Amino acid sequence: TASALFDNFNDNTLVAGQMDYLVMPYVNFTSSLSPVVLRFNRAYATFQSRADSLLIAWTDNCGDTWNRLYGKGGTALATNGGTNVNSAFFPLAAQWQADSVNLDALIGKNNVRIAFINKTALGNNIFIDDINLVSNASGLRESPTAENVLIYPNPSEGTFLLVLPES
Repeated sequence: TASALFDNFNDNTLVAGQMDYLVMPYVNFTSSLSPVVLRFNRAYATFQSRADSLLIAWTDNCGDTWNRLYGKGGTALATNGGTNVNSAFFPLAAQWQADSVNLDALIGKNNVRIAFINKTALGNNIFIDDINLVSNASGLRESPTAENVLIYPNPSEGTFLLVLPES
């Protein structure tokens, strides 16, 4: 009933090229065994040929540097068949697409944070849902449940705080 939203359509405070981060809690991959996979669902449609992008990157130095794992933009990111729309995109059930990123390069690392990064072209909404880390390992922490995640203020005017539990 809820998903993460990068609002590239209605947020008048955005500047083209601006990057917004949705950062996951710290993960310990020291005991992980291959394959380690990040799975998620996404939904997007371009607005007037403005190609917004979704990137996924990781850091193990508190965000001083981010290492890119994934990047899609424009029609490659679109989940509505690639058709440009002239209004704010809100996906129908059939307009979600499952996607995944192999994280084997992170095996053996500790204190890793993974971020979903929106690079706006002042186009349309990007939605992310059902984020899961899958591994054959004992080193991955369980994902927080909706009951212990806080997002406020709700409703917001484009800026919000996401609070995840420490473990």
